[in-house]
Amino acid sequence: MSNSYKVTLDHEPQLMLKIAVGNRKAFEQLYNKYSPILMQFLIKRNSYNLSLEDIVQKVFTRIWEQRKKYRPESSFQTYLFSVAKNVFSEEEKYFRRTNMEHLPVDLITSNELADDQTNANYLSMTRRLYEAVDDLPVNSAQAIKLYYFGNLSTLDAARIADCSPEAFRQRLRYARDCLQDMLNRQEHSEK
Repeated sequence: MSNSYKVTLDHEPQLMLKIAVGNRKAFEQLYNKYSPILMQFLIKRNSYNLSLEDIVQKVFTRIWEQRKKYRPESSFQTYLFSVAKNVFSEEEKYFRRTNMEHLPVDLITSNELADDQTNANYLSMTRRLYEAVDDLPVNSAQAIKLYYFGNLSTLDAARIADCSPEAFRQRLRYARDCLQDMLNRQEHSEK
């Protein structure tokens, strides 16, 4: 058993060394083995319903572009997930930034908000909310993103979060309480 484990550990660094010199066949082997694993890794983090296929492609594109910088000091999976977290974080930030820029336009047409000052206040409040959600503990942020930003039902969100619906509702309650406390503290510190 330990021999097969060692072979697995030795295989990816060898592939990466081949990839570093431009071996596309080795890259294809790595992609075929790890793209399904990476997809599963990203599913739980996908609060904004981003295109996971695109993110997987971007992760492997980045690995190819930075192939000469790879050092086999840690496992390939550690390296892969580190790159994936960075790419995913960039995609989430881009999504939030581009979607927040469209919020005032949507609000102007809704007749609920009539003047520029109200729109500016709403945009400021929305930015503070997104920043506060990012400061929550991981499970709490995930609950808010899945339920409110992802417009998922409690049942669907619980499946993605890999917990029972009741556990998800508890996470959501805790997240709302934390978020309310954070926003109240922010408001009081601004006064």
